[in-house]
Amino acid sequence: MKYDLVFEGGGAKGMVFVGALEELFNRGHSAGRLLGTSAGAITAVLLAAGYSPANMLKALNEKENGRSVFAGFMGEPEPFTKEEVKKSATRRFLPTSTSSSCRDS
Repeated sequence: MKYDLVFEGGGAKGMVFVGALEELFNRGHSAGRLLGTSAGAITAVLLAAGYSPANMLKALNEKENGRSVFAGFMGEPEPFTKEEVKKSATRRFLPTSTSSSCRDS
């Protein structure tokens, strides 16, 4: 049977869709129309592009220097440099902030 599939967002929850799709396909079903938001949109696009659940799982398990590539997307970003803060659009928009943490040192 062919099912229209809707995938919700939720960051890392998107990984769960791979197992659900694998089970759906193993039971002889297929995907019809696809819709998703955020992480679900990524799953929908990969499925529409012809990726199988096994392909998606392989990508999720990819490692670089012994660390999951996927985990790198969830890491904390580097802090802005003083120069980046000084030149930021927000800084130009709010040039007279009263917060000492926002003033130039």
